[in-house]
Amino acid sequence: MQQRKEGFTMKSTVVLISMVLLAVTAGICRADTTSEQARENAELRQRVELLEKELAELKKIVMQQAEIPKPESKTEPKTDITPKLNETDLEKIAAMVYSGNIKKKPVWSNLDIQLYGYLKLDAAYDSSRTATGNYVKWVDSENTNKNDNEFNMTANETRLGMMITGPEDNGVKTSGRVEIDFFGGGAENKSRIMMRHVYLKIDWPDERFSIIAGQTSDVISPLNP
Repeated sequence: MQQRKEGFTMKSTVVLISMVLLAVTAGICRADTTSEQARENAELRQRVELLEKELAELKKIVMQQAEIPKPESKTEPKTDITPKLNETDLEKIAAMVYSGNIKKKPVWSNLDIQLYGYLKLDAAYDSSRTATGNYVKWVDSENTNKNDNEFNMTANETRLGMMITGPEDNGVKTSGRVEIDFFGGGAENKSRIMMRHVYLKIDWPDERFSIIAGQTSDVISPLNP
């Protein structure tokens, strides 16, 4: 009987200790859960407060926009600012136009000017003397002048010119030309300017007729370079 009683007491003690341990463990777990929930609740509370603050600011901005008074649209009658001219004013304007008071373009603006030309150097060796001048006419006999060989160079045939195309009106074309070379005579190393062309031309292309006034090449000339 004594042994049974001791066995029962032993079992009771083990059960009691187990219950105490279970209660402590449950308390610890419950405490951990409670602290985590408290932390989450604090975070949610902060978020809600932040959202409420932002919402209040938005409401404030909307209220301020609503309080701004809109400008009243007033429809003003349109005024006619077009100047009214009577017959006298129109006659004065027409007289100014026809009298040439309005500025016109200068003549040079209607001209097409084209420059042209070339530089030329001629060299020649003569075994016998030729006739003097720019054109070879004959050769002297060796019986007249012996050992008269010569070597010559010249740039006299260098040409410079300017073509001018004028305005065209009613099928009539106008043009002009100026051209020079250096066959104007003078010493061997001091050639002078010679005017080759300087003229004005009026052309009627439809009628195949033209007029040239000035200096230019002859129609028939054996000495035309």
